[in-house]
Amino acid sequence: MNTLTITRKQVFETHPVIASLIADFQQQFFDPEYNDPNDPAYDALALEATPMDYAGNYIITWAHDDIISYPATLTKALQNVLSDLHCDSLLLLASHRYSLYGHPQHDDARILEARDILHSLTGTDTYSEALSVPVVEMERLIAAFFWLSRLDPELPEYIFWVDATGRFAFFICNRGNIHLLVFDEHLPLNDTYLKARGFIVGPDIDQFTQGCPVEGR
Repeated sequence: MNTLTITRKQVFETHPVIASLIADFQQQFFDPEYNDPNDPAYDALALEATPMDYAGNYIITWAHDDIISYPATLTKALQNVLSDLHCDSLLLLASHRYSLYGHPQHDDARILEARDILHSLTGTDTYSEALSVPVVEMERLIAAFFWLSRLDPELPEYIFWVDATGRFAFFICNRGNIHLLVFDEHLPLNDTYLKARGFIVGPDIDQFTQGCPVEGR
C-alpha cells in the first residue's frame, strides 16, 4: 500500500464519523462576527453531521531526551498501539481546509525537508485536501508534521490522523504530544493501557524545553 491523495469531500461522503469530527471542530471555532461561512476553509460547517460523543480524550507523550530522533521513536510507539487495534490505515486531514504545507515563506531547513516529504506524496507545492496513509508508511509524515507543527505557527493547529474505520483520531501539537480522541467505547484506549504501552498520560508539556519535568513521572 502507498500513501494516496484523496479529497476532503470524498472523506466526508464516505466516513460519517470523520465528517462529524471536522464539522464539530469547525462549528466550535466559527465566530459569525469574524468568520465568513462561505470561506472555503469552513468546508464542513454546514454538514448535517451527527454530534460527536467522545468515549475518551487523552494527552500522551513518549519520554525521550533527543528531539532529533523523537519523531521516529514516537512513530514506533504509535505503530505498536495501532497494531494492537488492528488499524492498518489512517486518513490525514486538517480541521479546516488550509494548506498542510503551512506558510510558504518559512525557510528553516527542517520545514523545507518536511515540505519535500509532502511534495513527494502530493506532487504539488501546496495541498489542502486529505491523505490516506498506511500505518507502515507513517514515519516520514509523523516527522514532517512534528517539525511543521513545532516551527510554523501558520500551520493548521489541528491536523488529524483518523482511523479509517472511524474508531479514534489523534493530532500532534506543537509540543510534540499526541492528543488522542476515542470514539469507540469498546476500544482498550484508556490510562491503564496507554501507560502499559510506555506512554506518559498528561499533562500537555514540552519535554524538549529546558527545565521541563519529564524524568521520574
